[in-house]
Amino acid sequence: MLAPPPAARRREARGLAALALLPCQSACAAGPSTDNGVWWFASLALLLVAGAAFALGRSLERQRNSRDLHQARSALQRREALQTGWHWQTDARHQLLCWQGPGQAPRQRCALFEASTMAETLKAQLRSQRAFGPLRLQLAVAQDGACGWLLAGVPRLDERGGFDGFTGRAEPADEADSALAKGAAIDALLAGCSGAALL
Repeated sequence: MLAPPPAARRREARGLAALALLPCQSACAAGPSTDNGVWWFASLALLLVAGAAFALGRSLERQRNSRDLHQARSALQRREALQTGWHWQTDARHQLLCWQGPGQAPRQRCALFEASTMAETLKAQLRSQRAFGPLRLQLAVAQDGACGWLLAGVPRLDERGGFDGFTGRAEPADEADSALAKGAAIDALLAGCSGAALL
């Protein structure tokens, strides 16, 4: 069932307030002889309406904040989709969450971040929880076609302000590595297109 729009909720709140004021108006019209129970009922009704209005306001505020957050995340995803180059992301324990090259789907494995092949300089930078880059790294086995990489990263914070991992960029270290990486990216893209054509 769909929730009523904010305007309808505000009209409902005003209607509740008007109904709650009816006992007060009746009591005032009756004069000093009005029974104390009527005043007690009117006060209770006012408190209930005030609580309902407060809850409605908080609900509307949460909906507005949720909508703004969704729009901000969508804008960030669109901006990231338009960016070129390689992107990576780690969690608070420095485990790789995402490695993504141009035109490629995100992956959770990369030789640069595996425990057995991660450079000590990269480990130290991640442990520092501070922005870094560009950091030159050399792999014995090629990653996305290249062995030499330049990495840069900035820390992310969670909603409480605590460290929540890194987000960063990567690029081949020199022209030769760049040519190899671009060739590997094109091969991966063509392979994906061929797979889609077969479907």
